[in-house]
Amino acid sequence: MARARETAEPLAKALGLEPVVVDDLREFDANEPTYIPVEELRADPALWQAAVDAWLSPEAEASRQEFRNVVVQAVTGITETDVGRAAIVCHGGVINAYMSRVLGLAGSVFFEPAYTSVSRVIATGEHRQMVSINEAPHLEYLAQPAISL
Repeated sequence: MARARETAEPLAKALGLEPVVVDDLREFDANEPTYIPVEELRADPALWQAAVDAWLSPEAEASRQEFRNVVVQAVTGITETDVGRAAIVCHGGVINAYMSRVLGLAGSVFFEPAYTSVSRVIATGEHRQMVSINEAPHLEYLAQPAISL
């Protein structure tokens, strides 16, 4: 969670707030003995395929759904408090788990969020409305070259 904490730091400082760590919003692989960033996994096709196969296997379905349930419950706990607005800084698996529930998708992984992208949800009582997903105009490395006509 070190990267998530580092990402949250400037916003917390600007707002004069102290970030709160919610253990149930840890990435699905947080208990693994080692961490390998996605871009490094992808650099090794065999390692990447093994990771994808393991996570998407029918045998892992119960784990995926349990992870999603824990994430949704944690986010619901945050939205049920009288905070008005909340910024949750987390990793891509957490974002997928929550947004897949908001969208009513059966699976829990359906896209790859860009690092520090923004996804927004309005939570009112039991209702959830996705406003945006994977916003990234603030990320220069994703900027598209201008097209001249």
